[in-house]
Amino acid sequence: MSTGVDVSGIRRALDTLAAQRIGHEKTIEDGLRRREEIASAPLAAEDIARVLLAECDRMTEAARSQLERSIEQIRSRPQKSLWTRAPIGIPSDGEGAGRFIAGLLGPVFKKAVTDALKARNVEGDGMPMTERAAKIQAIDAKIEAAESALAELRQQAEAAGLS
Repeated sequence: MSTGVDVSGIRRALDTLAAQRIGHEKTIEDGLRRREEIASAPLAAEDIARVLLAECDRMTEAARSQLERSIEQIRSRPQKSLWTRAPIGIPSDGEGAGRFIAGLLGPVFKKAVTDALKARNVEGDGMPMTERAAKIQAIDAKIEAAESALAELRQQAEAAGLS
């Protein structure tokens, strides 16, 4: 007795849906793994240098500003005797003093950073930030597309009474 229903056709359609679901899930999983690999990969030497040299510039500017403020405080308040014992605004101990001195020695500090990077031979060691950002953006777009397709597939299955 035949019901007139093409069961093999239904089976093929269900298999196709399952394969699509698996494909989207694999795309998402692979994308997330690749994204993490790229995001956690070592930085390129030029990016390391850019970050460290920008910090050198920031410390140099901060030290110069602090020194200028101290000079102005002493110049404008000659009657105050406090500055004869401890210069106003100039750190004299701890990390603050170290950053202040490093800032005053900005060009020397920059050369030390450059020399340290060369000594470590980090050239070609990592992925540049611009390339990293572009790759992550492309991966995120693929993940988003696969998530959207998977959500649509699930809605269609739900609407058809499948779970």
